[in-house]
Amino acid sequence: MKKLLSLSVGVLVSLGVQAQDVTTLYVAGAEGTVINGQTLGAWDIANPLEVEATDGYFVLDCQNVQQYGFGISDLKTSDWTVWPQHRYAPSAAFTKADIGKKVTLYGPGAEDFKPLWPGDWKLVISQDLSTVTVTTTTAPAAAAYHLVGSFNSFACSDDYQFEPEEGVDNVFWLDITTALTSEMLNILRNQGWSEWWAPGTAPIQVGETAQEWHWMQNPEGQVLTDYTGTMRLEVPDAITNGCSVAVTCYPDIREHKSTPSTGIVENMMTEDAPAEYFSLQGIRTLNPGKGIYIVRRGNKVTKEVIR
Repeated sequence: MKKLLSLSVGVLVSLGVQAQDVTTLYVAGAEGTVINGQTLGAWDIANPLEVEATDGYFVLDCQNVQQYGFGISDLKTSDWTVWPQHRYAPSAAFTKADIGKKVTLYGPGAEDFKPLWPGDWKLVISQDLSTVTVTTTTAPAAAAYHLVGSFNSFACSDDYQFEPEEGVDNVFWLDITTALTSEMLNILRNQGWSEWWAPGTAPIQVGETAQEWHWMQNPEGQVLTDYTGTMRLEVPDAITNGCSVAVTCYPDIREHKSTPSTGIVENMMTEDAPAEYFSLQGIRTLNPGKGIYIVRRGNKVTKEVIR
């Protein structure tokens, strides 16, 4: 299941027709998420949290919401092919500027609700499922960006973490002093496979011009050979589904004013946590079959082949 904020617009809402009032919403999400005082199971859609409407609204008071979020449905079901058809979530354009405002709730057929950053969030949803107001008491942690690839088994490490430019929120730098060769290359945000980018072309063009790296799309062919130099990363103000980042691979080490990265909020999972499987496109897979997967166990991320 794809844990992204971007949403496909439901037919009823896109035509401007409000859904009929419902009396109960069903919520399922990552284990450890607490909503209205109840701890969710691990995406247990067969036994979801049931939230009743009060005075025309559904209130979801959420703690410990992680980047992959949770699903909100108007139907209780144990069928994973049916569940996505009944999900609701805020719009794809939801940004920090929308926090505290009443915004359109999309569905049915939306993706899961994915918070802008991990923490405590509150959703107030109108009973006709047309609008939602989202607030939070958690300040955003500084974003962390890592370069990963086949050169380091797709594992995040301090040696390949971009450092933020001093006084600038959306520019980051990485000096690569040891020759780097990689068949695949990605930039991960906050050490997870819910937000990542890959070069738009293979091989990467080394030079003075920035290139677009695409959202969750790997190019064909070896992307980098024996590269040393400074990489400059520029990210958009809002990280949403489909957004690109600009990456410049300078042919030498460049001077830049940056501060050492302090990382993000500590991952709540331990190294011996159960494995989470993601496709190469970043889609979370509950029942992986044969193939190549990105596997996260706590703070450790690897690429593995299931035979």
